[in-house]
Amino acid sequence: MKRLLYLTLLLAISYSAAAQPGCNEADLLWMAENPVEVQTAATDCGTECLFAADPDACMVTCMQLVTPLTVDCIGCFSAQVSCIVDNCFFPCALGIGDCVQCATDNCLAPFQECAGIVDIDGDGFTNLTDCDDNDFNVNPDATEIWYDGVDQDCDGLSDFDQDGDGEDAFEFGGLDCNDLDPGIILGSQIWYTDADQDGYGEDGSGTLSCVQPPNTSAIDGDCDDSRNDVHPDAEGTHEGIDNDCNGVVEGDELDCLADFNLDNLVNTSDLLIFLGEFGCEVNCNYDLTDDGVVNTQDLLAFLAAFGQPC
Repeated sequence: MKRLLYLTLLLAISYSAAAQPGCNEADLLWMAENPVEVQTAATDCGTECLFAADPDACMVTCMQLVTPLTVDCIGCFSAQVSCIVDNCFFPCALGIGDCVQCATDNCLAPFQECAGIVDIDGDGFTNLTDCDDNDFNVNPDATEIWYDGVDQDCDGLSDFDQDGDGEDAFEFGGLDCNDLDPGIILGSQIWYTDADQDGYGEDGSGTLSCVQPPNTSAIDGDCDDSRNDVHPDAEGTHEGIDNDCNGVVEGDELDCLADFNLDNLVNTSDLLIFLGEFGCEVNCNYDLTDDGVVNTQDLLAFLAAFGQPC
C-alpha cells in the first residue's frame, strides 16, 4: 500500500498551468504553485477512498476539503486511483512486481490527458513547469541567456538582473551600475549640463548616468548656463542681473557702474577715483561709455548717476 501511495504522489506532481479539459487554468496553476499540498491531498484522499462504496464521490468530498480544485479536476485524480487499482493492484498493494513502472505504463498518460498535461515542445517538461512549452530551449533546466528578454530557465526573475540583487542593469533601464556584483545595487546619479563650466549645472537638465558625462556637474542651480559668473556662489557684477541665482537682483548685482568703490553710493569718493583716470586712452578701468577712452562723455554719464544709491 505504501508503494501505491508513493505512486499517487509521483503522478500528481507534474501538471500544467494552461486551460485543459479536466483541470482548468486555475486548477493547474494552483497545483503548480502548491506541489506539496497536491501530493498530500492525492495520497491521503486516495488511501481514504480506495475501498469506499463510491470512490469517486469520496475523492470529491475529501479533496474539496483540502484543496480549491474543481470537481472535474478532482475527477482526474479519482480516475487515476481507479486505474492503479484496476491495473496494478498486485505490484502496488502486494509488492509483486514494479508498482511505479506499472502505474506509469498504464495510468500516467490517461491522467495527463484528463488533466490537460502536455509537453508540446518535447523537452521533458510539461506545461506545468515549462514557462514556454512551444520552445524546446526554454524549460527549468535550460541555461539562462542574459539580457535577451527571454526567461530561458523559467525562474520568473528579471532577465536584466544577472547578479540577482533585485535591480536591473543600468544599460537596460535599471539603476544597477555593476550587474555582476550583488553588493552594488545602484551607483547611478543625476548629472546636470554645465556648459559654462562654472561647477553648477543647469536646472532641469539632469541626465541619469553611472559615470559623469562631459560638461556636466553633480550640482544644479545655475540659472544662466551661458555665463560662468552666474551661479549660486557668484559675486555680483554690477550689471543688474541675478548673479547668485537667488531670484533677486540686489547688492553688488545692481547696475551701478559709477560706484567705483563699491559702497553702493555714487558720491564724491567715486568722482575722485574717476577723475584720477580722466583722459585715459589705453586699458581704462572707468570707461563708462565703452568707447575705449575716459573723456567728457564718461564724465556726463558719471554726473547723471551722481548722488544716486545703487
